[in-house]
Amino acid sequence: MRTATVFLAGVFLLAGHSAIKAQTYSSTAISTILSAGAGGYILPDGTTATAQIVATGSGTFGTITGQNASAVGSSIGGTYTGNTLPAYTGDNSINMLTAIQKKPDATIEGGRADNCKGSIGFWIHFSKPMLIADMLMLDIDGANTSPTNSEWTSVFGYNNTTFVPYTATTSGAGSELGKVTAFTNPNASWNTMIAGKIPGAQAVQSPEIWRCTTANGGTSQPDDVSNQVLFNPTNGAKVTDLFVLWGLWQQPGSPTTQASALGPIVVKAPTASLPLNLLSFTGVHEAGLNSLQWKTGDEVNTRAFDIEYSSNGKNFEVAGTVAAYGTGNHSYYFEDSKHADRNAYYRLKMIDNNGTYTYSRTIVLNAQGSNAAAAVRIWPNPVNSQLNIGTDGATLQSITIYDIQGKVVSRVQVGEAGSIDCSMLAAGVYFLNASDKEGNVTTIPFVKK
Repeated sequence: MRTATVFLAGVFLLAGHSAIKAQTYSSTAISTILSAGAGGYILPDGTTATAQIVATGSGTFGTITGQNASAVGSSIGGTYTGNTLPAYTGDNSINMLTAIQKKPDATIEGGRADNCKGSIGFWIHFSKPMLIADMLMLDIDGANTSPTNSEWTSVFGYNNTTFVPYTATTSGAGSELGKVTAFTNPNASWNTMIAGKIPGAQAVQSPEIWRCTTANGGTSQPDDVSNQVLFNPTNGAKVTDLFVLWGLWQQPGSPTTQASALGPIVVKAPTASLPLNLLSFTGVHEAGLNSLQWKTGDEVNTRAFDIEYSSNGKNFEVAGTVAAYGTGNHSYYFEDSKHADRNAYYRLKMIDNNGTYTYSRTIVLNAQGSNAAAAVRIWPNPVNSQLNIGTDGATLQSITIYDIQGKVVSRVQVGEAGSIDCSMLAAGVYFLNASDKEGNVTTIPFVKK
């Protein structure tokens, strides 16, 4: 895969205002973290996240557990059209949802009778404490009459070994959900699982458990807000470990398939005030050499750039360091021959004099083939409503638009050419990512009037 970045004169200078310190959100699907394996997935701020499927008691997970919802369709419990609780701040596209399913031919102990000891779910670990702002659970439904498949869910975290409770939000009036108040602590099976993941961790302390209370049957869809639960960290506490658990409140009369969907990990953190505005970061592979170039604007007390290399886009090492000018606007170059015989991922670690730093976006150089992404052009720019997209004849697979904070605001499938309706976008700077069938990506900034 090759990533090419196209910059239009005058446009990206507006994007430089992103250096203003602000609260931002980034969304990462649990399925994405799972697929990264033991090496972990690098979040936008450079934090490494790893994930595992977990089970307690007799909980046994089905084959679609951990898969991206876009790959399993209605198997997540029905049709999802993007409707979520108003308080949810994350990306609501279907490819951000992760499926969870009990094994069809197995039962899970009833929550009412067995203190919710049987569960399946996910454990997500972060390399440093993170503020996980939102964890959205969808399609928590069923019929709360014994014996049936009424569902329950719980989310809680740890900051190293200290328990961090999460507080839930539901739709209020008309909600089919209720908080479990019968138990002050879950069964010891939870603590056994936690101790195996976090040696020395406190016993889980009164987590919120929410269950379906309706007796009307499991007829809801994943975007029915009356069956969604949104968990947020109590008192805004950060976590190094997050547990997302799910199970059945009633013992089912007979083993059946039961599934739900989970939203992405939504991280809320202040964007560091950059020691500069990164105007461009590009690279090219040629003649056994990877050549990188980047341009900066408004440098203030910038110390250096670490050029970080990865063979897989997940685990990075320092390939070299370039000293910064420290003030003003400048162009920089770096050549890497050591990794020119393979596909290479690069990012910049931009370091200030006081030691604070931020990362650039990752670019990819392909050691094989022409290394050229499709020539993509857009017009008009700035745009008011319809943004036209053209190529040199190459077939595009998809178009994704990101806002200035990196959040996906639109994603469509296209061919050789097409257009996107931008009339609903707020005024500001956006980034269009065009992917072709070879996996090459071209990024073009544009302005919505």
